[in-house]
Amino acid sequence: MPILDLCAESRFSRFCFGDPRLITDAGTVYSGGAAIDQLATMVEDEGLLLELPGFNNSDANAKESFATIGRNLDLRKMYEGAVKLGVLWPGRTAAGYCLAEPSARHAADRLRVILERLKPAFLDVEAHSLGNLIALHANRDGALGVRNLVLTNAAVGADALDPEQGYYQAANSISGKCLIVYSRNDEVLGKDYRWLGSVPRNLWSWIRLKGGGFGEEALGFSGPAHPNRIPLTCIPIDATSWCLSHGGARDAGQFYDAWQAIL
Repeated sequence: MPILDLCAESRFSRFCFGDPRLITDAGTVYSGGAAIDQLATMVEDEGLLLELPGFNNSDANAKESFATIGRNLDLRKMYEGAVKLGVLWPGRTAAGYCLAEPSARHAADRLRVILERLKPAFLDVEAHSLGNLIALHANRDGALGVRNLVLTNAAVGADALDPEQGYYQAANSISGKCLIVYSRNDEVLGKDYRWLGSVPRNLWSWIRLKGGGFGEEALGFSGPAHPNRIPLTCIPIDATSWCLSHGGARDAGQFYDAWQAIL
């Protein structure tokens, strides 16, 4: 699977942004404008599937995830002939989701500029964890022409797709479906996101609403906060019975069954 790397080419690559690099299956590396030009050539009039990993992953872990998803898609003959592109972005931090979120939004803005240069036959996006913030922020106004969104274990607020929130249009604008895979067995979203991520980010709201609960639930943990208010394109999938960990969906046949059903 080719890789689009938004990280700096240094020993601190997972912490800093740099010029985009495209690493092909053959191991050829294109940098800067040449990377975007080569990518544009690769995807012109072809289907494009973007895979966006979460934060705090090493390059090796992210690439292993890309390979696992790619193998499962190939077994089911999903996205035959399309370009599957993994995206690496700077998101390593030991300080929680709240400090990685600005990096995710900046990655979204950089990715958006690149995607606007491409002319694929269609664009689908699969995202995991904080990669969901990249997917939603990049398409916040619906300008990218996304066909299908697959939001897995999303580390965004459970109300992120409500009309008055910032990402309603990101899902409402797509021509296909938005699959929302959530699991109450997700230990990362149930603990780290809710306490280390949402509480510092929304400290005043947390204090003000103390009597009603602590921390913000994640879309990927509890599903949409208001299912009747999200876009009609959205299909929430309660994966609690088969997604038993933060990264468990990518190994579950039920995940690919649900994904295949929207194609």
